[in-house]
Amino acid sequence: MLHRRNFFRTLGTAALALPALSGLPRSLSAQPMTAPKRLVIWFTPNGVPFDRWFPTAGATERDFTLSEMLSPLERHRERLLVLGAREWDPRYVRNERGISIKCVPDTPSGGHQLGMLLTGAPMATYDGVELGSAPSIDQLVARAIGDQTRFPSLELGARVGGNEGQGKRLVYRDAGQWIPAVDRPEQVWDRVFASLVGSPDERERDLARRRGVVDFLHGRYASLRTRLDVGDRATLDAHVTALREVEGRLTAPLNACEVPGRPDIAPRRWDDYTDLPDLIEAQCDLLALAFACDQTRVATVQITEAASNARYPFLTGTEEWHHALSHDNSPESVDKLAQIGAWHAERLSGFLDRLAAIPDVDGRTVLDNTIVFWANEMADGVYHTHQNMPFVLAGGGGLRTGRYLQLEDASHNDLLLALVNLMGVDVDYVGAPEYCTGPLGGLT
Repeated sequence: MLHRRNFFRTLGTAALALPALSGLPRSLSAQPMTAPKRLVIWFTPNGVPFDRWFPTAGATERDFTLSEMLSPLERHRERLLVLGAREWDPRYVRNERGISIKCVPDTPSGGHQLGMLLTGAPMATYDGVELGSAPSIDQLVARAIGDQTRFPSLELGARVGGNEGQGKRLVYRDAGQWIPAVDRPEQVWDRVFASLVGSPDERERDLARRRGVVDFLHGRYASLRTRLDVGDRATLDAHVTALREVEGRLTAPLNACEVPGRPDIAPRRWDDYTDLPDLIEAQCDLLALAFACDQTRVATVQITEAASNARYPFLTGTEEWHHALSHDNSPESVDKLAQIGAWHAERLSGFLDRLAAIPDVDGRTVLDNTIVFWANEMADGVYHTHQNMPFVLAGGGGLRTGRYLQLEDASHNDLLLALVNLMGVDVDYVGAPEYCTGPLGGLT
């Protein structure tokens, strides 16, 4: 597998093959380029202990200290937007503060209801199975921009396991149509990178073919322009500008993107989670390089599943099942939950490191042009609440970061709509329209 310490060495070559940077004639490459926006949903389960997650009391929008669980993200502090409540009391965890899931008449309680998290719609029964009843936001975005890359979206997992159980069903193509996460990094490699491996002659033939297409289009445009009036020339010039935007991707030697070695992580028993760190690292490597080679711009990373009973034996003293710990508010269990949450945050921080190391076409980095949404299916794991959800945004993509945004009482549908709109998708609501009042303000 490509360990994190080797990712940046691989990137040194992969960055040279960024689709929008390679293959441009000198006169065109000097033109300013518009970088694509990207969206990543990062999922971890079972809620959080509030007093270990949210910044401490008295924190303001710009003056706050990251909590114990979020502290591993400190090096990306200026790229974070932590979402929380103006006021909250741990004795009243069901009070609607901050951002709450409200896509049903009664705020959900008692279950994990993963199908509501990214859809903003209530669960419904399809052929006897309870599923999400609307497309998830990643798929709304993929519909709009997915034709610009080989893969409209990628769904990656780490110890999500088979296809059974509501807790595994995060992503929905449409109502009742869920998309399973690809749980094994070697399967992701086979799908995304295997076809990019070829002999030098094969790569050159493919590159020559794509260059021929671009040259033909430029020739046709030049010939046609001389026969048009001023108004039609302006229209044609707009098409030429669009061609310049995609020319890098068309002529980039995709087969020259540095392809990582195929991961080889031996499967473990169902109750042996010692492979979890390597699985997450491998999936992060593959997704970052998929972005570097512009194979996709939309992805989900699902770490275990809702109500997960994963174990973290590689963390000192956390041998219990994660779900069982989340139902125990004793000081000992809360300490262990905080340790697990901080470990998750460190994994996310490492992924942000990867994106920050990739140069983008506008002279910034891939992280600057990516929205990362860290989501959980519930707020408090002891009481299964969905008020004051522990949501964090990271990256860029139009977000105004480096802030702790404290909200009085917001709907998570409005947050989902704001994220979709930031990705350039012009829709008026997400999920259940009666619970979507408009895009959540304060993010930009």
